[in-house]
Amino acid sequence: MVTSDLSSDSPLYDLPKDQFSLSAQSFITFEFLPVSDLPKAEWIFFASPRSVESIAKKQSLKNFRLACLGSGTAAVLEKFGYSPDYAGKGSAEESVLDFANSYPHGKVLVPHGNQSVGTVTRILSEERCIPLLSYKTLPVQIQLNRTPDVVVFTSPSNVRSFLSCNPWPNRAVVAIGTTTEKALLKSNPKVDVYVASEPTHSSLRRLLINRFAKR
Repeated sequence: MVTSDLSSDSPLYDLPKDQFSLSAQSFITFEFLPVSDLPKAEWIFFASPRSVESIAKKQSLKNFRLACLGSGTAAVLEKFGYSPDYAGKGSAEESVLDFANSYPHGKVLVPHGNQSVGTVTRILSEERCIPLLSYKTLPVQIQLNRTPDVVVFTSPSNVRSFLSCNPWPNRAVVAIGTTTEKALLKSNPKVDVYVASEPTHSSLRRLLINRFAKR
């Protein structure tokens, strides 16, 4: 089970059907907050697909340079007709550090949710960052009829919401990235967590096949 809604072109749908029975269900929903004029900045750094949607649906981004934490967020930005000037690779921390080293100057607007872990604003200098609360993440409590063998957690918020009304998976837990891994370990320090090498569905697909496909 994957704790997010999947687009029709997600690589996870390419998992071998004789090996995996895939289901997808988000345990969170989002409320976009009204944003009028954007503060003056050289950059906008989007740390999640939802941060893109919260701004790009109502605001023009043509006067900003655009950075994304990873390829998944970059793909959402491209659906709105924008190409990122920077798209991170690897873990969230590695991406922000690489951005800071590659582009050390210019104010950075950072749209975020109410449950953001604040990776961008924590690593970039306080003087550079302009945090902007642009959406809220709300839990959706769904009690499953059957406990999945493996659950792929796609955000810390999904970890908290899922575990509030469901037991741990029968076999294993998988995290899309290190921030989600930390949320899982906070809930259960003794659990083994498999973490994707990059926070993308392609990386998750490779991990699932390598770890759980029958040989």
